[in-house]
Amino acid sequence: MNNLSIFDTHCHLADKEYQQQSRTIREIIQAAATVGVKCILNVGYDKSSNQKIIEQLKEFANLQLKLAKKYNLPVLLHIREAFADAYEMVKESGIKKGILHCFTGNWEIAEKFINLGFYVSFAGNITYKTAKWQERWKEVIEKIPLERIVVETDAPYLTPEPFRGQINYPQHIIHTLTKIAEIKKMDIKVVAEKIYLNTLRVLGINLPK
Repeated sequence: MNNLSIFDTHCHLADKEYQQQSRTIREIIQAAATVGVKCILNVGYDKSSNQKIIEQLKEFANLQLKLAKKYNLPVLLHIREAFADAYEMVKESGIKKGILHCFTGNWEIAEKFINLGFYVSFAGNITYKTAKWQERWKEVIEKIPLERIVVETDAPYLTPEPFRGQINYPQHIIHTLTKIAEIKKMDIKVVAEKIYLNTLRVLGINLPK
């Protein structure tokens, strides 16, 4: 039996009741580990935030990384305008397993994280014809090994074409998978099956026999 919990403390909240949130994170993760529930920590570092709290954001992210390392948990990295800093933080933490959430970086940064043991996640916005990162995504998806790709909905946001502008639902993930298959010039069934297995592997869920 697999029990999975995603513990999410958004980086934008790091400046609110910081000490209390720090204690809460520790308590929840410790309790979850005690009863055998697997967690994935959403670690955020967003340098587009209020400049007054950047250092606090960094401190908060480092706290989460230390806890993830202590309890051997994968992390979900929420990064905005801070890929270089986030890479150094993760590398220093020694964490070898995680996901780059809703990736918007280039191939150079993707490769660095892959070499640390990370997976790269893409959402419905890769289907947008007017997306400013369209060419960047295409290069990354072309170069990245299929074994290191996962997908997400980011629901209710980032609804893929042809439903853009509507509320996002899990069943829309097929359009994100289709776009990846198109870019990689691979059969959609092969892509979907491989990414499914990647997801189980990174989350520590038993692979089907």
